[in-house]
Parts: sequence; C-alpha cells; structure tokens
Amino acid sequence: MSRSRTKTFLLFLLVGSVLTIFPISGQDVDPSRSARNIRVKKLAQNWQDEVVTLTNTDGKKIKGKLVDANIHNFLLEKKDGKITEVPIDQIAVVTLSPGIMELSLTVATGLIVGGFAMGFVSLTTSEASAASQGVTALLGALVGSWMGYFTFYQEEVIELE
Repeated sequence: MSRSRTKTFLLFLLVGSVLTIFPISGQDVDPSRSARNIRVKKLAQNWQDEVVTLTNTDGKKIKGKLVDANIHNFLLEKKDGKITEVPIDQIAVVTLSPGIMELSLTVATGLIVGGFAMGFVSLTTSEASAASQGVTALLGALVGSWMGYFTFYQEEVIELE
C-alpha cells in the first residue's frame, strides 16, 4: 500500500514539474515580450491614423501612417498609399512626431505669456508707453513660445526593447 502511494506521489511530482517547466500553449514565455505586446496594443489604440517613425534594430527608419498594430506586425500606410507590414520583433523604437495640436499649444502658450507680460507692465507702471508695452508683449511671447516649444512640441518616443 505504501508503495502505491509513493508511486502516486512521484507521478504527481513529475506531472507538476513538467507543467511548471513547459508553458501552456498560447502563453507568453518571455515577460518582456508580453510587456512589448501591451505597449503595442496601446500604440494601436492611441496613435491610429497618426504619422509614426519606426526605428529598426539595425537603425533603419520607416515612416508612415499607423493603420493598425497587433502582436505580430505594424501596418503602415506609406505616402504612395501602399500598406506595409513591419514585424514587431524587428522594431526597437516607435516615434510620434508632433502635430498641429502640439503646435497650437506652443503658439497659445506664447500668446498667453505675452498677454500677461503686457498686462503686468500696463498695470504696474502708470506711465507705460505703447512702445514699452509692445516690446514687453513681444518678449513675453518669445519666452512663452520657447517654454511652449520645450513643453509641448516634442517627439514622443516609445522604446519596445
């Protein structure tokens, strides 16, 4: 009787060790690969129909409009209208260039800071001439645009490796 229990115990031990060593089919083996797949799914949701630049592991850059992305391929539409499949395993970095929204935020920041600078000068000095207010507004707009450029008008880079 104890021999049969020992054999049963060894059988369960063998089956348990085999199941822990070999993954179930369809399960990702590499945790970094599953993290990569999560990033790619988010890319497909958030950046669809945006112009992206894919940097290959060799350093080659591929630019196009992101049509779709799944766990195997990026689908890009080139300028000529052709759809290109790029394997995800070959991509190291995905870059989204700033668009019209980022440019408008940069310009708006410059205008707001310029307006505040002009308002500050006109309210704090009672004898401010129109020329000094204009120069202050121009300098404020330049500083605000510079701040907006470095705050909003930047490329978004996602490393997949």
